[in-house]
Amino acid sequence: KSILDTVLRIPGDWLSGRALASHARGHWFEPSIAHQPERFGMALWRRSSRVFLKMGDNVSLVPEHLDPATQRKYESICKKYGVTDQTIWADIRRNVESTRNQNTRRSDIIALRSMIGREGAPSIPNALRRVYELPEAIEVRTRAVGPYEPYILSMAFAGLRIGEAVALNPAAIRRNAQICWIEVTLSRQNSGRYKDPKSGQGRVVIPEWLYLVLIDYDFPEILPNSLYKWMRRRGLQPHGLRHFYATYLVRNVKNMEMTRRQLRHRNIATTLSVYLEIESADELMAIQGLSDPFAEVADCIVRMQ
Repeated sequence: KSILDTVLRIPGDWLSGRALASHARGHWFEPSIAHQPERFGMALWRRSSRVFLKMGDNVSLVPEHLDPATQRKYESICKKYGVTDQTIWADIRRNVESTRNQNTRRSDIIALRSMIGREGAPSIPNALRRVYELPEAIEVRTRAVGPYEPYILSMAFAGLRIGEAVALNPAAIRRNAQICWIEVTLSRQNSGRYKDPKSGQGRVVIPEWLYLVLIDYDFPEILPNSLYKWMRRRGLQPHGLRHFYATYLVRNVKNMEMTRRQLRHRNIATTLSVYLEIESADELMAIQGLSDPFAEVADCIVRMQ
C-alpha cells in the first residue's frame, strides 16, 4: 500500500530495481517489486533527469516531501498555468513571464522549476521588498486587547513571527537575576505541524513588563492563519510588527550585533536592508540641515545694506 500511496522522485541514473529499493525516500521496497512494478499496476515514467512512479494516469508533479500547505500552493500553481506531466517550459513560459507582480512571478517560477525542471526556465527575479506603514506603540497596545494580546505583544516587542508566537508555551518564557527572555525553538504552521523557526532557534531578550504578561498567560490553541485574520480585523499587519520591532532596535540600540541577535538574522545586512522602515519623521530629519545657500547670501546682502 505504501507504494500505491507514494509518488517517487529519484535521479534518472538510479534506474535499477535494487537502487529503486534503496533510495525511495525512506520507503523500502522488495527488489522483486522494484524490478517488476507492472505486476502491481505501476509504470516507471521518466522526464528529463527525473523518474516518477506512476499509478495508472495519476502523476503528481508536486514534491512529496513538502509541507501540506506548500503542496496545496504548488497544486494551485499547476492549475493556474495548466501544467500536466507533458508540459514543458516552452508551453507556459510566456504566461509565467506575463505575471505582473514580481514577487508572485518569483514564487511561481521557483515552484515550477522544482516540478518540471530547469531546462528552458526563465531566470528567477529578485524579490521586491515590501514596505509597511508602522503603527505607534500605543496603537499596538490598544488594538491588541483581547484573548490573543500576549501573542501580539510578543510579535511587536520581541520580533517573533506569527508562527513562532503561537508556538510559545510557558517553558519558553524565562528569566534570571538580570534579564528576561523568550527561548524561540519552534514555529507552528497552518497545518498544525511544528518546524524550526525561519531565522533559527535562539534567545530573545524581553522587557520585564512583557515577561510578566507572558508568564501568566494560558497560551490558547490557535493556528497562525486564524490569528492572522483576527489581527487583520483590528488593523494590525502581523509581519509588519516584526518590522516595527526591527526599526525600533536600529534607532535605539547602538550595538548592531545585539540588534542582529534579537532578530536572529545571520547577517546584519538583512536587518538594515529588509526590515528597517523609513518614516516621514526620518525624511524630515534627513533634510533638516539643508538650507538654501541663495537665501543665506540674500540675508547677508540685506544685513550689509
